[in-house]
Amino acid sequence: MFARFAAAVLGAALLSAPAFANSPLPSFRFTSLRSGTSGMEFVNGINNNGLIVGFRASAPQGVILSQNGTRTLVPDGSLRPDSLNLSGQIAGTQFTGNGFRAFVRNSDGSMTFIEDPQGRSTDAFGINDAGKVLINVSGPNSSAGAMLWEAGNGTPIIGPGGNQPTATDVNNSDVVVGNVRTLTGETQAFRWEAGAMTILGSLGNSDSYASDINDQGDIVGVTTTNAGVWSAFVWRTGVMNALSLPGMATSASAINANGWVVGSYDPDGFSSRALLWINDQPVDLIGLVPALADFSNSFAVGVNDAGQIVGYGYRNGRETAFLLDPSSHGAVPEPASWAMLIAGFGLIGAIQRRRLVRDGVTQPLHDGAGGAQA
Repeated sequence: MFARFAAAVLGAALLSAPAFANSPLPSFRFTSLRSGTSGMEFVNGINNNGLIVGFRASAPQGVILSQNGTRTLVPDGSLRPDSLNLSGQIAGTQFTGNGFRAFVRNSDGSMTFIEDPQGRSTDAFGINDAGKVLINVSGPNSSAGAMLWEAGNGTPIIGPGGNQPTATDVNNSDVVVGNVRTLTGETQAFRWEAGAMTILGSLGNSDSYASDINDQGDIVGVTTTNAGVWSAFVWRTGVMNALSLPGMATSASAINANGWVVGSYDPDGFSSRALLWINDQPVDLIGLVPALADFSNSFAVGVNDAGQIVGYGYRNGRETAFLLDPSSHGAVPEPASWAMLIAGFGLIGAIQRRRLVRDGVTQPLHDGAGGAQA
């Protein structure tokens, strides 16, 4: 009930902004990707051809492929997809009796499994359009590492002082992002290219985590702040900027080539709401898509260059994936309009307790190219 009040306040802030009529935001068509009325279904990402990948965690389990209203279920409950590229190759992880191993499912349905020479488990977290796969490995005695894999060969990704990183995404220039333990003990986001790693730092002299990178090299993720709140960030040309809301935690999952960022925010200390940033300004998706008000929690996890957004949440007590398809593109609102929107966020922050977004902080650590692993 209180969460619906929060949504109502945000909606009122959006509707009361006078400049929106003259400078409209994009409007979106909502499509539920759920099949049937039972079971748990999640979405991981969407490519620039509009192909969506996700998975069904309840019987019948399997990988879900959806495009232009056509849905296909690959009936294998051991597979968990993470990301996909332009040609429709899917990278993910197969759970086995002895651990897990990375896989690539090709567009013709054939499978490639990626094994570690040392026998450790492998986990795919991203794939670019050249078919290069980002792999994290783990084994006994805290043995871990990351590598960029291509055609049977893996290039290791090494952190400062030999620390082993966790990699989360790779773009089409083979630039990798993730997080790593620094020499001073923090866990911080990194950028890796051609063997050289750059630590991105944080906005609170503590931890940060990168979740996604676009082909322009812009990086998004989550960071601590000096105010003690977790905040989404965008990193461009060496500078990290907060994508924050007054008094509330935010988290960024994905960024497209136009700089649109999707993620979530915590309006009330115990729930999450899908959020979009355009030109680094927040857009409450519930205010634009009334159907999202029916979700007790919602997460935007992927966005392609056409502005199609995918996510999932809890609707009528069931995990439900969704697609938001932009039906029109207007201008970004004037600064005064953004002030009205932020005022709505600030009101909620003032009347409700602050708390770290439970799902939003952990979720970005599983992002692939344009998506997230649930």
